Amino acid sequence: FKKAHVSRIMLNTQDDNNHAHRLYEWFGFVRIQQKGFVLRKGL
Repeated sequence: FKKAHVSRIMLNTQDDNNHAHRLYEWFGFVRIQQKGFVLRKGL
């Protein structure tokens, strides 16, 4: 990602997919204010 100058990754999951939410947060993603469960992580 660094070679391609990517600065962040964004993803989304279903609102009720709590297992995925915890997993992505464990990897350093943070929830952002959006409709639904959207996370981002700076690189």
